[in-house]
Amino acid sequence: MLAFGATVSGLMPKLYVVTGAASGIGLQLTRDLIAARHSVVAADLNLSGLESRAEEHGLLPKSNGAPTSSGSANGSGPAVWLRRLDVRSAADWDALLNEVSERLGVPDAVLNVAGYIRPGFSHKNPVELIDTTIDVNLKGVMHGTNAAARIMLPAGRGHIVNIASLAGIAAVPGIAAYSASKHGVRGFTLAVERELAPHGISVTVVCPGLVDTPMLDAQVDHDEAAYTFSGTRALTTEEISSAILKALETKPLELILSSPFSAQGVMSKLVNTFPGLASVAEPLIKRMGRRQQAKLKKSGR
Repeated sequence: MLAFGATVSGLMPKLYVVTGAASGIGLQLTRDLIAARHSVVAADLNLSGLESRAEEHGLLPKSNGAPTSSGSANGSGPAVWLRRLDVRSAADWDALLNEVSERLGVPDAVLNVAGYIRPGFSHKNPVELIDTTIDVNLKGVMHGTNAAARIMLPAGRGHIVNIASLAGIAAVPGIAAYSASKHGVRGFTLAVERELAPHGISVTVVCPGLVDTPMLDAQVDHDEAAYTFSGTRALTTEEISSAILKALETKPLELILSSPFSAQGVMSKLVNTFPGLASVAEPLIKRMGRRQQAKLKKSGR
């Protein structure tokens, strides 16, 4: 469950790879890891946006070459290595992690954060939306996990953290493609953990509820996505990052993050086990979600 307030400041400086680093959870993780004096390879498809965010949030200096042994290009602190990465491309993944391994060393952890969502009823979704959702959310995580495993296995150590969702535990109508992709992420992560654990590599799947990121904004005006907003409130990126930083120390198999004073995590597990419960609870869940959507829209979201 939630472990807000955790840090990794007590750990020795380490090297982390974070995808989706130009916004949302990925950006917050990058900021928090750097603040704790760790070195970060921050990757995103939108490199110009990533560079702008790095400058805006004071994450520079960055090194476009390899950091020195002291941890940065100029020896003054942790490295921030910015890279373009299309998570849908297995070749991109191999190229990035091979370069990181050769020039910086084997990462202590690879965090697969990049994600994509567009709400809408499944039968109305264009083929391109389905393809992009599966390619980014599921295949991107699979490619990243496999590429990370290939460089971690010879070292006999490492940690892979994959971001799924509560929608990957309980099916969520209105975002069916997203829910399917996150079910895939969770199932894949739980399976691959059994493959890698005997070799000293830890694997964690993180299943958060609604988080206050641009992905929230993509759903707030869509009645189809009412289920998503059924918690007491959206979690902040700071809360999610804090919980993940703690998980980098404790290395749990699964981390479920639901909004405070809600039973979303427990209910998701129950509905996963007994799918018929969803239809019973649906009217209440939709009412709660629409109420939260209305509040957010009234606040200017």
